[in-house]
Amino acid sequence: MEFDVSYYKFHGVDRAALIDALGLRDTGTPDPAGEAPYAIADLPNGWFVIRVDNDSGLLAEYDRKTLVREGRLVTCDVGSVDPVSQAQGYEAGEERWSVVHDGRGGEMLALEIRGEAPPAVPALQ
Repeated sequence: MEFDVSYYKFHGVDRAALIDALGLRDTGTPDPAGEAPYAIADLPNGWFVIRVDNDSGLLAEYDRKTLVREGRLVTCDVGSVDPVSQAQGYEAGEERWSVVHDGRGGEMLALEIRGEAPPAVPALQ
């Protein structure tokens, strides 16, 4: 099964206003199989996450820096066809860190880390 998804994890952001501005709607219906083009979930630590099927194009037109002019955003992009995965952290509209794994060369442990990634990331490297 092929997939191409992105996760957007927000903290310190007005959830209802952001969802409305993105043109999304929280139906409250669980989507454990990931069949919907997007899903929204609240996390117990004050964060909420939006999972987007990138083939849907739902958030393709948004610059990630503009999604979080206040608060924090952590993104994660993964796909089965192109083996390049990345995570990025933003705060107040600025990218603070990024981690990229390019698996096209077959190197399983190659991580490119820029900025001040969370403390757990260098241990992965």
